[in-house]
Amino acid sequence: MSFPVQPSQPVKSSGALVSVSAAVAAILMLHANSARADDVPCTYSAPANGTQSCTAQLKGVDTPDQTTWDHDGNGHSATTPGGTTNPLNFSLTSAPPGPLSSVDVDTTGGKGGYGYHADPVDTGFYRTGGNGSQGGAAGDITATLGSDAGAYSSTSGVAALTINSQGGAGGGSGLGSSLQATAGTAGAAGNGGNITASVDGNWRGAAAANSAVISTQGGTGGPGASWNKHEIGLSGSGGNGAVGGNGGNVVLTITNNKGGGNNQFNAGGGVLVQSVGGAGGAGGNGEAVDGTTGGNGAAGGNAGTVVATIGSNVIVAETADNGAALKVLSQGGVGGVGGSNGGSGGTAGAGGNAGDVSVVVEGGLLDSLGAYAPGLLAQSAGGNGGDGGAPSKWVVGPNGGAGSMGGTAGNVSVTGSNVTINTGQYVNPTAAEGDTGVMAQSIGGGGGSGSASTGVFAVGGSGGNAVDGKNATVDLQSQITTFGFHADGIAVQSIGGGGGKGGDATGDGAGFQLVVGGTAGGGGAGATATLTNEAGSVITTNGDHASGLVVQSIGGGGGDGGAAYSKSKGVGFDANMSVGGSGGAGGDGGVVTFANQTTNAAEVTTHGSDSYGILAQSIGGGGGVGGMSTSKAQSYGTQAIPDLPSIALSAALGGAGGVAGGGSSVTVGNQGLIMTTGGESTGILAQSIGGGGGAGGDATASSTATGGKFNLAATLTFGGTGGAGGSGGVVNATNSGMILTTGESADGMLVQSVGGGGGAGGSGDSKASASGDNTSVSTSFSLGGNGGGGGDAQSVIASNKGGAIITLGDGAIGIGAQAVGGGGGSAGGAAASTKGDFSADVTLGGQGGLRWQQLES
Repeated sequence: MSFPVQPSQPVKSSGALVSVSAAVAAILMLHANSARADDVPCTYSAPANGTQSCTAQLKGVDTPDQTTWDHDGNGHSATTPGGTTNPLNFSLTSAPPGPLSSVDVDTTGGKGGYGYHADPVDTGFYRTGGNGSQGGAAGDITATLGSDAGAYSSTSGVAALTINSQGGAGGGSGLGSSLQATAGTAGAAGNGGNITASVDGNWRGAAAANSAVISTQGGTGGPGASWNKHEIGLSGSGGNGAVGGNGGNVVLTITNNKGGGNNQFNAGGGVLVQSVGGAGGAGGNGEAVDGTTGGNGAAGGNAGTVVATIGSNVIVAETADNGAALKVLSQGGVGGVGGSNGGSGGTAGAGGNAGDVSVVVEGGLLDSLGAYAPGLLAQSAGGNGGDGGAPSKWVVGPNGGAGSMGGTAGNVSVTGSNVTINTGQYVNPTAAEGDTGVMAQSIGGGGGSGSASTGVFAVGGSGGNAVDGKNATVDLQSQITTFGFHADGIAVQSIGGGGGKGGDATGDGAGFQLVVGGTAGGGGAGATATLTNEAGSVITTNGDHASGLVVQSIGGGGGDGGAAYSKSKGVGFDANMSVGGSGGAGGDGGVVTFANQTTNAAEVTTHGSDSYGILAQSIGGGGGVGGMSTSKAQSYGTQAIPDLPSIALSAALGGAGGVAGGGSSVTVGNQGLIMTTGGESTGILAQSIGGGGGAGGDATASSTATGGKFNLAATLTFGGTGGAGGSGGVVNATNSGMILTTGESADGMLVQSVGGGGGAGGSGDSKASASGDNTSVSTSFSLGGNGGGGGDAQSVIASNKGGAIITLGDGAIGIGAQAVGGGGGSAGGAAASTKGDFSADVTLGGQGGLRWQQLES
């Protein structure tokens, strides 16, 4: 039951801040039935401009930060965690006393306290930094909003209805003394609570407001302590971050029990439903001296499962760009970045995992009029891995911090019937920017990038590996109309994350120098993507590159290897070597098929160019490019030592390109009606495509020797090997309905298995020059990298079983079936030049990639 109360002063109760009336209500409830949850009614603000807000909150107490050390010089720890809150029950089922500007239902965990650093002037051994304390967990929320509830928000960024559970942030750590190798321990973040909500009513807002936001989020993990130049005497290594908090589970039901158009979710922004993991704590920065390290970043928090059910009479409308009428999201937290500035950069934290996302529609209307704003977006995305920390350039042997792996995605499904969805606006269909009617995506977290490194003997950080996507499914009976470029009717995608880039390495030294670019991370694979457009559906798109039905499984691309740039000078002798990092492997595309008997059992019409009736693809990710390598050595004689020779040696090795991912099987069917009117708008385009192999890195080296008793210059270069292309998979397309195309080059069915091309080999280019009054000898050897082999094609089947295929445009064929293998990568060239009294150079180009093996189709 809900009733108005006057604003009152907060009081402390069970570690939470609640209003006096809320505390009384909770106590009465406890006496009545020993319930652990607090029944919190509205606390109404003082009326302003004819409206007032309704707030129901439970907030945990923040823990104070520590600011002193003990009598021994140890930094004090924050021993008390942030306050947690009880679960919150909220109900607003009767009409409020007056118009409301917003309703805010919230549980918030208290912030953890920061530990303090050790006494920087204490000369004792092993003085410890203080620990940060854990953030408080937010309580679960159970909310019921009846058909008489509602609000209108005219405030930018404030939703008409907000239901939010936010975990508290963890506290940071303090540094120990210079003789204490580690800092205190940072505090983990608090978790967001679970949300169970049943929402009816009239929720509206202005252009910059959402109609409703239902969100649970983990707090941010505590950061590791950083070195401070103003506090000499403390440890030079940064502290490690702490893990982010988890987002809770969400179960949301939206209804319109009154029916009609009086109750709507109607604002600039639409309805956002999400569970988000908190970001991992960042590693602390170190001191720029040898032997120190940046702190490690921590893993992001995991997100929970999100389930949304949309009732038969629900109306959701939005007008803002880059939004969605209904967005349902589970997003893992991003990994914490590694600390910088030490002799070695800190390693990053892994991305958090995402939960499953399920949307069930029982009817209703979704209108999304903004640009790049889908009608319904259901997405599960693993958190990206953090980036590695950058080392100082003032140390010997700086090592870039490694990027970390991404988080796993969850499964995504959109099912139901009788829903009407409209996106975009009819202004000029060929120029307007709308978006897809229904988009379901499962996306693996991308790998973090390795840090670049600069200095003597620099090594770039390695990139993190990406993670696979999970299954994505749409099985829907709907009426969908879209306007705008690339505004597909329904799109289903399972996408592997992209591999992290390897860090570049740059060095400038004297006498001897070696730099190595970081190795890249591999891409994640796509999983199974399934789609069925059920009987009774009508899908219509109005715009170029706007297909009716799109179902794709896409492997993530491998990261690029780090480049290596090195030069050095020396008196009498100088040697220099640079090695480019290898590119990461691409992920495989997954299986593409239908959810229930066929892909299309209804009516699909497209009115733009390059707008297919059905586009079904499994695509392997491309291999990453190998890092290029450049090396330059210079040696000089000196009159101070007339018998001193001058010798310069230089070598450069390009990084290998990554192997590409392959495509998997594609199965597509049509039992309904497909009509396309635009040029090159094929009725059914079904493809399995292998990714292209990564190109090998180029290698360039030069050496110069002058002014010695004897002058010798020698160079060596090896271009990187190209990566192999991925194979295409088996493709099977069947038509038993009707396909009608009227545009030029708009085929009825085109079915293809295509192998990816091999990556090109890197080139080698070497130069050697020796000169002076005495004997000068130069030699140069250059080898181009081999090209990668092309990927195979697999069998394809295109069948017309009792159906009709009619093409009316010029150059439009009825059925096309192709199995095309990938070409081998071109060989890397080689070039060499020498200068001296005696000189010799050798060049050898690489070998081209193997040709694909032809298969029968």
